[in-house]
Amino acid sequence: MDGNEANAGEAIELISELGALPREQLLARINDSSFRVELEAKLSKTSPFSQVQDNWLLHPDGGGHNSVGVASHWVIERVLLGEGPDLIVNEAARQLSANTMVVLEVTAVKGVTVSEQQNLTRDVWFIPNSLVSNHHYADKIFSDTNFDFPFRSDWAALVQRFVLSPVAVPAEGRIKAIEQNSKAVDGRRGQREDLLRALYLTVDGPVELGGTIQLVEDGEIFRFGYSMLGSVGTKFVGTSSALDLEATRKFSDLLSSFRERPAINVTLDRLGRATIERDPADKAIDLGLALETALMANDPTANQEISNKLGTRAAWLLGKNSAERREIYGEASQLYSARSDGAHRGIITAKTARKYKFENGRRLVRNCIAKILERGTFPDWTDLTLGGDG
Repeated sequence: MDGNEANAGEAIELISELGALPREQLLARINDSSFRVELEAKLSKTSPFSQVQDNWLLHPDGGGHNSVGVASHWVIERVLLGEGPDLIVNEAARQLSANTMVVLEVTAVKGVTVSEQQNLTRDVWFIPNSLVSNHHYADKIFSDTNFDFPFRSDWAALVQRFVLSPVAVPAEGRIKAIEQNSKAVDGRRGQREDLLRALYLTVDGPVELGGTIQLVEDGEIFRFGYSMLGSVGTKFVGTSSALDLEATRKFSDLLSSFRERPAINVTLDRLGRATIERDPADKAIDLGLALETALMANDPTANQEISNKLGTRAAWLLGKNSAERREIYGEASQLYSARSDGAHRGIITAKTARKYKFENGRRLVRNCIAKILERGTFPDWTDLTLGGDG
């Protein structure tokens, strides 16, 4: 401690004076901004609060702000809860020394329900949204935004637990710290996107991710000064399906180790869009594109004889015998016809509709993607369609 800092005893004395005020008088004083500024200035010269002065505080959502107001806000909050001065100072010392913050990043999973907590990993799990902290922003991300009035749905919540460390960094080093923190934010977002792609293969109905919020414990000294709302999400129409945790874990793991990520990501994203789309022609276009991307990846002649290639490749990828391959070939051809109708006519013609069924097409696409993921890479299509292992 340098000569400009008072010891912890002065912090205790300062907090004791606050706690001794009648509650009505205390509330009146803390609503005065000039009082807060004065309190912050006094605390900044005492231990342990001097540790956080002139620092930059990183946010769980990737941003940050200067440390002004953190000490006074937290002390006032603790005093109003009736905590004693010694407890307040000791807890502040512990938290400021640790310089960490445990965060729960919560995302609405639209179209999926769970009845109890289901752990995907030690730090990632699904819970019913009724178990999410009762918070204004939680109501927003779990509301069906097709309605003008608040309506809390039965959608599940995806929880990603992480430790933000460090939280307080020297102001002159904040640019590098923000860049590193932003990479971690992108990593968690990527993990959510991969889980969504896995859900496309395991959930029967439409599914998409909604809004995201970051929740921390009320007693965290660093929680003051950032918005907990990441995003609210978009309108969504669909039924809710139960989570298949083991299947979701399986495809999430397979996807994380798959070699050609760009192509398989496009395939899965198109599958997801096809499920959410309401217009039959749009659904067929997205589903057809998903099949094309899955079965035409790494093919320099992909724009030649597309219908025949899709049918043949799907048949040899999935079929175990001649009869199965004929049936799969037919389903792929029907899907491609519906995709062509949608792309070139804007509707699915009556002739195509007599044979094409969306559910059959979706099952075909999901089976193809699942088989490709299990292989770990796209097949050698020439070898596969000649009867080899691909």
